[in-house]
Amino acid sequence: MTEGTIRTLIIEDNPDDLVVIRRLLTAKNGLAFDVKHCDELSDGLTMLDGHAFDIVLLDLTLPDSVGIDTCTRARAAAGDTPIVVLTGLDANAVATEALKHGAQDYMVKGKLDRDSLVRSMQYAIERSQRNRIERELRGVQSELHVARQIQEGLLPRAAPQIAGYDFAGMSLPAEAVSGDYYDYIGLGPGRIAVAVADASGHGLGPAMLANEARACLRALMHTHDDPAHLLTTANALLSDGMLERLFISMLLLRIDASARRVTYASAGHPAGYVIAADGLVRRELTSTGFPLGVQQDDPVRDGGTLTLEPGESLFLLTDGAIEALNVHNEAFGVERTLDVLRAHHDKCAAETLDELREAVRAHCAPNRPADDVTAVMVKVLPS
Repeated sequence: MTEGTIRTLIIEDNPDDLVVIRRLLTAKNGLAFDVKHCDELSDGLTMLDGHAFDIVLLDLTLPDSVGIDTCTRARAAAGDTPIVVLTGLDANAVATEALKHGAQDYMVKGKLDRDSLVRSMQYAIERSQRNRIERELRGVQSELHVARQIQEGLLPRAAPQIAGYDFAGMSLPAEAVSGDYYDYIGLGPGRIAVAVADASGHGLGPAMLANEARACLRALMHTHDDPAHLLTTANALLSDGMLERLFISMLLLRIDASARRVTYASAGHPAGYVIAADGLVRRELTSTGFPLGVQQDDPVRDGGTLTLEPGESLFLLTDGAIEALNVHNEAFGVERTLDVLRAHHDKCAAETLDELREAVRAHCAPNRPADDVTAVMVKVLPS
C-alpha cells in the first residue's frame, strides 16, 4: 500500500453493483483508491499474477465460477493479499463458509455504505499484515531455535579432566543465540588451550562470527599451539571479507598442566585474572593486540608466560558481566565480579561461576543482562 492509496482489485460482474462500489471508493480524508476491475475470475487471477494489490473485493457468483470454489481459487492466487467477499442478501451462509477458506471479511452488497466498506477493507489489510508478520516471526523463532541448538552443541560438552585441575565454563546468552563463546582444545597429554571470545554486538550475526572464529582456531591448532601466532594468523584469515564494524576479541591460553605453566595472548579482550589462594588478584592478563578483524596486518603479541601455584585460579570472562546494568544504570563492574569470586573462592570452579551468574542476574533484575555473559575458571587444586 502506497502512502494514502489502497490498490484495489474488484472482481464483480454486475455493472450496477460495480457502479455502487466505485462510487463508495472515492477519495476522502487523505485516503484514495487505485481501482482495477475484472468481471470474470479467470481475468482476476491473471491480474493477481501480474500486479500487486493491497486488497481484493470478490463476488462469489461470477460467469466462470460460483460459490466457495471462487474464494478458494482466488485465495490461492492472492498470496498474502487479503480478500473481502461481496455477497447478496441471501448468501450469508456461503460468505461465512468463505471465511473458513481464507477470506478476511464479507460485506452484503445491499447494505454497503462508504464507512463500513472502507473500514472492512482497512481492517482486512491490517489483519493480513499482522498474520504475515506472525508467520514470519514464527519462522524466525524456529530458525533461531535451530541455531541455538547448533551453537549449544559447539560449546564444550564437559569440562576437561586433568589431574590437579578443576575446569568450568558458563555462557548466558542475551538473546536466542550468543556472540560469546568459550572452548577447550586438547594439545596432547597434559596440555590444553583455553579460549574465551566475544564478537561485537549480540544476536545471530555475531553468533555466526563467533562460530567461524571457533572453527578457524581449531583448524589452526592442528599445526600451531603458540597463542600469539594463532591469534595473528586467525586475524589475517577472519579479516579477509569481514563486514565493517564487525570484529571479535579473544583471550587464548596454553596450559602445560604438569609444569603449571601458562602462556597467553589477547586480541583486544577484557583482562583475565590470576587469583591467588587468598582470593586476591596476583596478575592481570591484559590485551596484547587489536581485536580480530580490526587491523588485518597487525600481529597479536605474546603476553608472556606465568607459573601457577597450588590453590590459584585463572579467571577469564567477556565484558557482559562487567557491563551489566541495574535499574539505576549502574554497571556490575570489575570489583563486584572479583568480590563474588573472593566470597566463593573455596568452592569448586562450577559452583563459583554459578554464584557469579546469579549475582549478575540479581544485579540486573527485573531485567535480563543486555549482553551475553560468559566466563571460564581454571583452578589449580591444592597439593
